[in-house]
Amino acid sequence: RFVSAVFMSMFMLAMKLALLCGAEAILWRNAKAEVSAMVGQCAQVAVSSMLDLLCDVVVDLDHDLSFKTDSAKFSGILMLSGRNDLRGSSFLSYIPDADDRRRFKGMLGAAGAEDATS
Repeated sequence: RFVSAVFMSMFMLAMKLALLCGAEAILWRNAKAEVSAMVGQCAQVAVSSMLDLLCDVVVDLDHDLSFKTDSAKFSGILMLSGRNDLRGSSFLSYIPDADDRRRFKGMLGAAGAEDATS
């Protein structure tokens, strides 16, 4: 009986130790992911601030080249006083010439291809 109780205690201790190690690994993974996300956000804010200082207009576009957010500066430069919100509208609709639109999309495609090969 004594040997059985000792083995049972050792087994329970091993199980608790395994659970603690697993919990620690999960906590470290979550902490690392949270820190990475915060660093990414800080980098994005830094780049946005730098672009705002260097450029007349900075726009945030989605994968379809539609405005993700409104851009008062863009509206102001194009003198779009009657337009309230650019969100969802296509950036390409502000490039009047079809050849210029094609060229612009081609440059974006070429830049994406270069990023993929880097």
